[in-house]
Amino acid sequence: MYVFGGICLFGLALGACQIPSELNETATDEEIAELELIEEENEEYDQLVAPKPKKKQRTVTWCMLLSQKESAFALMVVFFGSYNLMFWSTWLSTFLI
Repeated sequence: MYVFGGICLFGLALGACQIPSELNETATDEEIAELELIEEENEEYDQLVAPKPKKKQRTVTWCMLLSQKESAFALMVVFFGSYNLMFWSTWLSTFLI
């Protein structure tokens, strides 16, 4: 347990050292005013252009999920992983007691 805590602390230290400080800087007032001006221009342009027709919303069915090999494999891993966990946890609890 302490090993995993140590690994987490090591990862935390690496992340704090390797994330550039530029990500923590905020925008200046001039940049914010410029972005607001651009947004206003975009809104005016959107009002002039005719709205695009909405696309039909697709539904995700079981057939679609199982026909893609990546999603079928992910579902299989989740199913067998939870089955294996439940099987071995009950076996271990009776074996160790």
